[in-house]
Amino acid sequence: MKKRYKIFITVLLIILLIWFIPIPGFIAFKIGLNNSVMDSSVGALGIKPVQYRRYELLKASSGTKRLKRFYKYHTSPVVKCYSFWALSERDSINRFELIKSGLSDDRSISTMFGCFVSESTVADFIINNMSVGNDK
Repeated sequence: MKKRYKIFITVLLIILLIWFIPIPGFIAFKIGLNNSVMDSSVGALGIKPVQYRRYELLKASSGTKRLKRFYKYHTSPVVKCYSFWALSERDSINRFELIKSGLSDDRSISTMFGCFVSESTVADFIINNMSVGNDK
């Protein structure tokens, strides 16, 4: 009986850890399921969308090296955009190299900033947001 109890508690703890600890790969996967880049407040009421909260988790839980990998190799164009956004806010990043490597990406995304919803490409997103963060 004690052995079953220990196994149950161990499995429960593992499930809780997986559920609540932000794992960057899992967060990027969840971001990639929705093909839209959203700002911190959208709609008429200015509500913070779940997609933006995921971006905040991705930015907080990922180092520069991992964000660069997401930016260069992730299959989702939205993850690439959010990775660019997060990287462009870091001080140690060469923005010119980031911008140069993303300008040929013509995959389509949806963007939502405030009440404005539009269709765009990854390259357009990068061009429109290349001044985010500290200028370098």
